[in-house]
Amino acid sequence: MQAITYEHSWRVFYGPCPGNERSLARGRDFRIGETELADILCCDLPPLARDLMRIGMAVYVCDRLAKRDRHSGDASGLRNIALAVQVGRPDFWLADGMSSLLQDSLHLLSDDHWRLSFFGPGGDWQRVLWRPPASSPIICLYSGGLDSAAGLANQLRGRKEPTVAVTAWHQPRQKQRVFRHLAMLERRYERRLLPVVVKTALRHPPRMSSQETSQRCRSFMFAALGGAVACALDSSVVEVYENGVGALNLPLMRDMAVAARATKSAHPHFLRLMGELTTRVAGRKVEFRLPFEQWTKAEIVRTLSEDGLEELARDSVSCVHYPRRVPGPDKSCGVCPACIGRRQALLTAGIDEDPQRYWYDLLGSAQRFRCVPQHELDYLKAVLLQVSYLAELEGPVLPSRLCDHLFGTNVSRTEEEAEGWRRLLLRYRREWLKLIHTARESHLGWAEWVGE
Repeated sequence: MQAITYEHSWRVFYGPCPGNERSLARGRDFRIGETELADILCCDLPPLARDLMRIGMAVYVCDRLAKRDRHSGDASGLRNIALAVQVGRPDFWLADGMSSLLQDSLHLLSDDHWRLSFFGPGGDWQRVLWRPPASSPIICLYSGGLDSAAGLANQLRGRKEPTVAVTAWHQPRQKQRVFRHLAMLERRYERRLLPVVVKTALRHPPRMSSQETSQRCRSFMFAALGGAVACALDSSVVEVYENGVGALNLPLMRDMAVAARATKSAHPHFLRLMGELTTRVAGRKVEFRLPFEQWTKAEIVRTLSEDGLEELARDSVSCVHYPRRVPGPDKSCGVCPACIGRRQALLTAGIDEDPQRYWYDLLGSAQRFRCVPQHELDYLKAVLLQVSYLAELEGPVLPSRLCDHLFGTNVSRTEEEAEGWRRLLLRYRREWLKLIHTARESHLGWAEWVGE
């Protein structure tokens, strides 16, 4: 077997750090808000939970710095990354099975080959102030996106348990947005929500053109943070609010299933792996749940319309390119898959939105659609092709392409589970067909691209 060459290699320090180019240090090269987290929780994290969060942050930093070479012979830009992380308990992370579990999770997210190793602590790493909380809340991951807002609203309708909303803060104004959202939800449902907003950022990062912008492993860092908080607060559940179509993320085209071309941030198998990882760290059962894995985005969002929370929906951000870093007010691009999915869901759920918030308007007026450059229509064409393809689900046998994805990526483990995904995708297709019919009446050119 040919030896793997690791073209990307770093040692990540949380204590004193040597000054060489392959060393990354907290405070100097990146920031993670551990002090703020301890202040919010009124306790430090348990040592292994702190290790988990720090591993997640190290992965995120290296994922951003290891730019894919998409001009090489491998068009997908797959990477070989060697990462050594300073942790408090190297023996635990080096034990049989732990490295494999971590590497399997990262490979699923990014398709890259990761080699993880661990070395011992420095500074005051043995300081432990943890104490068990008075009650065990439910933890949820809250990004400030539309699924987060609508998902939490749905859960608060009938929930009595205390809820902790965990945010990995990395975008401009994201912290303020999350606090606004939670305040709206508290007022509407008269429930107490505890925001845990942790700064996770590079310091003095290279130019964006020199960074890996796909950031497929950011979700590992986010989930690791949620798992660490669950350990500290003695919680057994971490909820992830993603709709089922997004969690499944059936590739729009066959060659979009690998590397940076497809996100698996809420993939059911990834969340099972994170649950197993957090369970070992906590020493008790911790489960990552997808409460809405059998709901479309529009079905989740409809709750915001029914409960008078349309402004919350409008204040959320979905664009994968946000912020666009262009002069003038921040705008969503309007043409990425996230923007397209957002607008389809809002229109289907009956929530109006100002199309001026989008750089390009695909679903507004015919005049504005004609202003969209042809090269910006690729994702819309791919989405509509998928809607057309999903007609095959009406037949008696699941199409091989869907079966390959469901069983090949461990989304489904039984035929009954696969049937649930079929029903979900058929409802999603019917939502699009209704939208296409309305778009034809408005003389939007793209509506003629799809046969029913």
